[in-house]
Amino acid sequence: MLIDRYFVKREITKDDLAFYFGFGFFLQLADDLQDSREDSTVGNQTVLTLDMNSQAQEKIANKMLHFVHHLMISGHAENELFKNFILTNCYQLVFSAIVGNREFFSAGYLDKIEKYFPVSLPFRDKMSRSLKTGMDIKTQDRYMKILDELIQQEK
Repeated sequence: MLIDRYFVKREITKDDLAFYFGFGFFLQLADDLQDSREDSTVGNQTVLTLDMNSQAQEKIANKMLHFVHHLMISGHAENELFKNFILTNCYQLVFSAIVGNREFFSAGYLDKIEKYFPVSLPFRDKMSRSLKTGMDIKTQDRYMKILDELIQQEK
């Protein structure tokens, strides 16, 4: 993102740098959260693999959510709607990573996270399995339209 800003030849301020580095840090943590099962299996050490108990994982996930919220809210944006769109997608990135590694989180925490999904976790799991087993494109399109409708209703 920072390189994009450089190429459009807009001045990069200290606030811009702080935002871009903070956002890059968040994205790295989100990637580590997504990969925590694999990283712990092969012995890669990240902040998320230091302590794999559910309390530690939940604490880190909550800190990630607070961090990205603060980062996005405190930053100036020319388009507030777009900024809110990015923030919502950051939340969904973390929520999806949590659900994808649910064995490291408590049932109570997962119940709380499920409330922020546009669909139930069992439905999400069913769709995920269907996509992995080679669902035909027509069925995929139908599911995507249903999801789009559900997301629009949330707004």
